[in-house]
Amino acid sequence: YQMACQQQIADSLNRSMVLPPYAINTDVDLTLPTPSAGKAIVWNKDGTNLENSAIKINELESTLKGYKESAESSATIATEKASIASDKADTATQKADVATEKANEAISTLASKANQDMDNLSSAGKKKITHLGMPSSNSVDLIWPASGSTFTAPANGYASVEVPAAMGEFVSLFNNTANLIGSLMSNYTSISIRLWVPASQGDELKVSYSTQSAPNFFKFIYAQGELQ
Repeated sequence: YQMACQQQIADSLNRSMVLPPYAINTDVDLTLPTPSAGKAIVWNKDGTNLENSAIKINELESTLKGYKESAESSATIATEKASIASDKADTATQKADVATEKANEAISTLASKANQDMDNLSSAGKKKITHLGMPSSNSVDLIWPASGSTFTAPANGYASVEVPAAMGEFVSLFNNTANLIGSLMSNYTSISIRLWVPASQGDELKVSYSTQSAPNFFKFIYAQGELQ
């Protein structure tokens, strides 16, 4: 009987979980946890007892495969986007090169052009500007009916009015009706003389003359640069 009991105990020990003889921590609970389908039996974080795993071990491979495929897909998309970004960077570089070239062309072109203040004109340019300011053959004839009449200059040019051929006659021209820009008095009894003054486009010119006789000549002469 005793032999049979020992054999039964030995058989039970052979079927049980036991710690190896060299185990240091013997304060361990080797009781198996309640079975949970698909989960593995693992040690807890303190290594003192057994518990079921948080994931189903049989599904771990498919889960990792899904993560792998997702990572590969993301890597492919990232590569494609990097390629697109590289192409766009090349295009931007090309456009920047074109813009730089155009800017250099503009600088080169502007270097030969007059600036806003016209103080970088060459001698030939100054002659041209002077010529453009000279009177042209195009003019507008006007008869001023009375002293104090006004006329608006249609362009840049010159106003010319005749002083009657009589001793003591005078004619005055005003710019914007108030600023005196020219005055002339006749000292002759038989020769008419004319007053010339420059005028800018939009200037309101006013004539004033003596009462003995009104001037019978008034012209607005366009500047060469304002030919109509």
